[in-house]
Amino acid sequence: RFGSGSWLADLIGQEAARGPILLQIIQSLPKEELEEIHIPATHHPSILPGSTTRRDGDFSPLVVAIRSLWDDGVNALLEKGVDVNRRNFHPNVYLQSPLCAALDLGKFELAQVLIERGAGLLFEESNRAETHKSRIRQIPIRKAAPNSPNWPPMPVRR
Repeated sequence: RFGSGSWLADLIGQEAARGPILLQIIQSLPKEELEEIHIPATHHPSILPGSTTRRDGDFSPLVVAIRSLWDDGVNALLEKGVDVNRRNFHPNVYLQSPLCAALDLGKFELAQVLIERGAGLLFEESNRAETHKSRIRQIPIRKAAPNSPNWPPMPVRR
C-alpha cells in the first residue's frame, strides 16, 4: 500500500489514529500542512508524483475526515481555515468535493457550514443540489477548481 500522497489524509483515514493526539497535531500544524496537496496540471491526480504508482485513497484531509465521520477532526481543520473546496481539478478524474461528501452522508448542518465558508459543488455533482434542495435552499455549483477560468461558483437558481 502506497497511500494517497498525503500523510495527514492517510492518518485521518485510519480509525485507530483518530483521537486527541491527532487533534493536537492538526491544531499545531501550519494551515499549509493541512491543505489538500497541490497537483500540477501536467500531472494525473490518480498517480503519485514522481512514479507510476496509483494513489490509494483520497488526498484531501478534509474530505477524508468528513467521509470518516470524524466531527472533531472536521471542526479542527475548519478552525485552522483549510480550503473548503478542492484545490485540484482534472477534466478526466472526479475528485469529490467536501460539500458533496457532507451531503452524501446526510451531514446537512456541516454542509451549511461549508457553504457559509464558500464551499460549492463541482458541476459533476450538481444533481446533489436538486436532491437536497428541501434541506438546503441554495447550494453553489462551480464548474472547476479556483485556479480554472470557470471560478467563482454559480449559485443554483430555485
